[in-house]
Amino acid sequence: MKRRESVGVIYPTSLGVIPKYPVQEPVKTREVSSEECIVLGEVVNSIPPVDACVPVEDLNKHILVTGATGSGKTFTVATLVNRLTTREYPFNYRPLVLDWHGEYGRLLKNPKVVDPFQLPVPLFGDEDPNASVDFASQVLALTPAQEYVLLKAFENLRGWDHLDLTGVIETLEKMVDESGWFRESRLSLMRKLRRLVVGKYRGLFKETRIGFLDNARSPLVIDLSRVGDLTIRRVYVAALLKKIFDLAVRGEFGVSKLLVVVEEARNLLGKENHVDVLVKMLDEVRKFGVGLVVVSQSPSSLVEDVMVNTSTKIVHSVKSAVDLEVLDKATNMPVELREVIPYLDKGEAVLFSGLYKKPLLVKVV
Repeated sequence: MKRRESVGVIYPTSLGVIPKYPVQEPVKTREVSSEECIVLGEVVNSIPPVDACVPVEDLNKHILVTGATGSGKTFTVATLVNRLTTREYPFNYRPLVLDWHGEYGRLLKNPKVVDPFQLPVPLFGDEDPNASVDFASQVLALTPAQEYVLLKAFENLRGWDHLDLTGVIETLEKMVDESGWFRESRLSLMRKLRRLVVGKYRGLFKETRIGFLDNARSPLVIDLSRVGDLTIRRVYVAALLKKIFDLAVRGEFGVSKLLVVVEEARNLLGKENHVDVLVKMLDEVRKFGVGLVVVSQSPSSLVEDVMVNTSTKIVHSVKSAVDLEVLDKATNMPVELREVIPYLDKGEAVLFSGLYKKPLLVKVV
């Protein structure tokens, strides 16, 4: 879409007469060479013309990409991943894209697209049974009574190398009911767990070797659209991210680094339905060479930790007053940029980065 131009000023054209784009003079907080920075696009209306980039060394400090539907979020993430994998950088990251809608296979260069059924993950880990109960409770919406029954089942399985989902269900089937409420809770818990192992979903939740860092630096895309049941899809993604966190904490990635793209983040990091271990990842996983790219339409729907723990924010067109208020509080946004955010054209965004003294209006190209 073309723009109407006047001397030194560019106007967004999406919705007619709207606030003008400011003239920008990018000032960096530190020197970063072109070999250490991923070019995201160009700074709009800059003097002199200059590229906008994201330092590779900042990837483990996490990125938030947000904006309304159709504003260009997916293209921005694909651009970032493609440029990360098509040249050498001092810090080599393997991108792992959790592709909620099955879009990235055609947007990325030479991706390895994986069916989730070829990459099963365990629902329960090797940690303290109470931690496994807490995780299961959050992803399956268990009641306190169901949590108690599940913990009792784990106690019956004490001594196993790992808590296999099928084994847990079989144990629940054989348990003696202590009371009427125990029986009711046991049966309802079994219904929730059986949903994860019935039909084509059998085998989706089991222990297996996960080679996230195999195959060099080519993007690894997990096509989540192949898991048709949205509830099971959410459980799978949560279990996979938990597995990544556990592997990272144990040092199993070594010196290798991982950049994980979490699409539709509201399903896992929403205010009303967040999973604690994933919130913990935002705070801790950077120490272990893992960076997160959190993608969501609405920043106001996410837990506050997302705004606090993402050092780079790429904000496309946002029209909700509530979302704008959240962004304003988290970033101390200049008035001239806040005024134009609702009117940004597709592919335009405001870049908040520690590399620059002020946020910049950019065009992703």
